[in-house]
Amino acid sequence: MLDRTDRRLLRALQQNGAMTAQEMGRHLGLSTSQAGRRRQKLEQTGVLRAVSIDIAPEACGLSVQAFLTLTRSAHDPALMDDFKRLLHSTPEIVSAFDVTGSANTILRVWCSDLDALRELIDTIILPHPMVEKLHTEIVMAQIKPDSALPL
Repeated sequence: MLDRTDRRLLRALQQNGAMTAQEMGRHLGLSTSQAGRRRQKLEQTGVLRAVSIDIAPEACGLSVQAFLTLTRSAHDPALMDDFKRLLHSTPEIVSAFDVTGSANTILRVWCSDLDALRELIDTIILPHPMVEKLHTEIVMAQIKPDSALPL
């Protein structure tokens, strides 16, 4: 279970994942070694899974973000495993969710342009036998950027 200090540490790391143990200690009012041990414990227990960086997609030539809502056609476990492999092996698909409601799966994708999005849909996603129906929502603007968890 997370205590108050763990939560404060996690909030700080969400803002700056590259904090040194010394900076964490100063922020938390702990010694450098205590802060380092707390971070290490959070890593070992799987609470803190990774440190990532925020890259500007447009600076990398990615100008189209879209959400693809899929209705799956089959409930064959082998076919589902193959579909999951496809999702994991396609770099344009940055996240995928099983959801409730009228669709089964939502994919978040990034592409260089609309032609690349069409190519992704037509040659990679739609041909898979697991996909029965697909609906595309192109992001016009992101109103709120991805943010820290509410700890």
